[in-house]
Amino acid sequence: QDFTGLRDYALLKGGGLYISEWTSPTHTFLDPSSSTWLHRLPRSVTYRWIQHAGHGPEEALSSSLEPGSCWPMSGSTGHIGIMLADRIEIQNITVDHLPRTIAPHISQAPRAISVWGYVHENHSTLASLRTRVEFEYDIHASVHIQTFSVDSMVRSLGIAYDVIVLEIKTNWGSADQTCLYRVRVHG
Repeated sequence: QDFTGLRDYALLKGGGLYISEWTSPTHTFLDPSSSTWLHRLPRSVTYRWIQHAGHGPEEALSSSLEPGSCWPMSGSTGHIGIMLADRIEIQNITVDHLPRTIAPHISQAPRAISVWGYVHENHSTLASLRTRVEFEYDIHASVHIQTFSVDSMVRSLGIAYDVIVLEIKTNWGSADQTCLYRVRVHG
């Protein structure tokens, strides 16, 4: 259930899309180079791989919040480019993660995050990215769906965006991967 009460312009089913050229690679769990590699693995390992197989960046733009339904990106940093459903003046960004009590690997949760808006300069091909908001997702907070407001001074500029880049600068300690369950953009 959505407790924000705000329209999500990044939602895949609502018209949002990820931009592959501006998105980090998806973490791969096993090397499928051998034709029999899957058959040699214990069932628990095979299940873990199957659980994450096919979870690309679009997973971060979906409304599922079940263990394992995240987009795993390689390393402790990464980014996702998002084309929003409409051109909007961004008011808030929401990041969802599993509650700490049920998250199997809470160290993979994003921590320091920046959001950049893509500005089309004078309707030409020149464009630039401008910081809209920086925040920290807090795994110790009482809520696991956290909404962050864009600074009022930045909002007062009245710039509308249809493309953003969400950059994860650090996670909560995993060097191997970062899991992004959902990002929402509100205007």
